[in-house]
Amino acid sequence: MARSVPLSRATSLLRRGSAFYVRLRSTRMSHDVEEWFSDPKCGADWQDMDLVLADVELLPRLKAYLDDPSASWGKMPTVISALLEILEHHCPRDGGPDSARRAEDIKATIRQHEDVAQRAMPDLGPVKHVVLLSILGLSIPSDYPQWIVDRAHEEGA
Repeated sequence: MARSVPLSRATSLLRRGSAFYVRLRSTRMSHDVEEWFSDPKCGADWQDMDLVLADVELLPRLKAYLDDPSASWGKMPTVISALLEILEHHCPRDGGPDSARRAEDIKATIRQHEDVAQRAMPDLGPVKHVVLLSILGLSIPSDYPQWIVDRAHEEGA
């Protein structure tokens, strides 16, 4: 069942496949998100958690999670996907110096965690796969359709 929220809390509208999601503005981390970060067993199977975590305010927490040796390895692909969502939706190329710094920070974080990023690739769609290949400096397979490569460049590759 869809939940209605005041539009004043909406920060953006995301599209994934044929579904639309409204990202909500929050003044504090929700209990569910806090529990997801702190409990390795909590939420590993929650659908679209990458969209929930794709909030610029959570960027430091996402980076810290990747650096945490006790973090759940099974949640790492979700964190990589959330970083890619932030890169796509909160780092426009014409967004000025703050946007450029944030984009480079995200890319540097992904490069620092290349093993996690490569492990996440099969869980991502083809466009995000190409974005990761580009960030990691890996070659893009020649059989990839050009529209996928073009879309990946729009998303931050």
